[in-house]
Amino acid sequence: MSPDSDQAPAPRDLRAASAPAVFSVHPERVDGVYRLSVSGELDLATRDTLTDELKRAEASGSAFLLDLTDLTFIDSTGIAVLVDAHRRSATDGRRFRILLVAGQVRDVLEMTGLMEVLDFKE
Repeated sequence: MSPDSDQAPAPRDLRAASAPAVFSVHPERVDGVYRLSVSGELDLATRDTLTDELKRAEASGSAFLLDLTDLTFIDSTGIAVLVDAHRRSATDGRRFRILLVAGQVRDVLEMTGLMEVLDFKE
């Protein structure tokens, strides 16, 4: 656009300019509980990483806790990962709890009704 133009500059998508949140899963054992701390964005691109870690936790034979306090985003594929893990744990008789705080992820889980279905630890 030339300096003499009366046209306003085109709007920019600020999300594209910012760096995407790096997804990570950190497994650890605390007092006999397998804990997975998840951070970043859980979506189509990252679901397999979490699914693999959840299956390792399930194979350990112990109860496990999924810590989502640092998760910044979840979409329908991420929700499916949580529901599948819940179903597997219910079938196997293993305790599967989710640690969650306020934010977008909580809002999505509340809107979908999963706060009433999954086992959350405040």
